[in-house]
Amino acid sequence: MRIVFSVRSRMRFNNGLKISAFALLLSAGSGLSYAAPIRACSLLDSQTASVLAGGPVSEPFDAGWLCIYAADSEKTSVELAVSKITNAQEASFLKDNGGAKKGDTYESIPELPAKNQFAVTSYGKVGLTAFIHGKEINLIISRRFTPDLKSAMIQAMKEILSRL
Repeated sequence: MRIVFSVRSRMRFNNGLKISAFALLLSAGSGLSYAAPIRACSLLDSQTASVLAGGPVSEPFDAGWLCIYAADSEKTSVELAVSKITNAQEASFLKDNGGAKKGDTYESIPELPAKNQFAVTSYGKVGLTAFIHGKEINLIISRRFTPDLKSAMIQAMKEILSRL
């Protein structure tokens, strides 16, 4: 069964993507000034994005350091951002984001070959951030969290890190 969205709901979704892209831009902070030459969309293919989204995704929005795959569902997207980061910025990120806010959970994933932080937020986003070779890699999924999503994100991040 395919759900058809009105023009108005599509516009809201597109505006949501713009807000999401802007939020990722802000979260990259000063790491953006050291923009990585690697294109994020070259690290995340549509097949992997479909698995993470839990269904079909559209063609990606490719901004070089940022890649966003929108899904058919109005509130579902898969986002990957890659930026350069210094050791001080990495330490600051882990310190500043290591404490859970009310309703959020944070943990480190030991099987990843890099310092990392997995977060499930109270506002419907699941994120996995990893630091390797002077790069910060953010994989953010906007959809309901399930244990299958966590394992799929870990597998996707392993593949992404192996390409750097």
